[in-house]
Amino acid sequence: MTTFACCVELCKVFYDTKHDPSKPIEIYIHKVINAKAQLTTMGHKVDDIEVKDVILMNLHSTYETVKLSLLTQPTEPSLNVICSILTSSSPIIDALFAVQSEGTEMALATKFGRSSNDRKGGPGNLNATYRNDIGCPGTITTNQKGE
Repeated sequence: MTTFACCVELCKVFYDTKHDPSKPIEIYIHKVINAKAQLTTMGHKVDDIEVKDVILMNLHSTYETVKLSLLTQPTEPSLNVICSILTSSSPIIDALFAVQSEGTEMALATKFGRSSNDRKGGPGNLNATYRNDIGCPGTITTNQKGE
């Protein structure tokens, strides 16, 4: 592969690295910084502002509040400060993500003490008993089914 082709591939890695919240954020940050180092070795200059932009642009949405906090600082934080804040926020965000990533149906079933079997019948059963939006038993009329 030519130097130009390698540089293009490394740019792709640099700009397209996405944060996977199931892995420690340090791995994500390391991938971006490592891609920058490889590009620099090949003579392609990448400054810290660009690294900060990529890290913040490709963060998982679970870090949205941390990202917003960083972006609204009165002065632009350094790369080291951004990395430090992201890694120190990681245990809190990871705990929240673990709760959020639980299946919605399972979370609701646990919260309301019911299972998917609480819905009797199905789309073809006009007299099926369903639970309404607040978890109370009820019967859906023909108009509520959109028929």
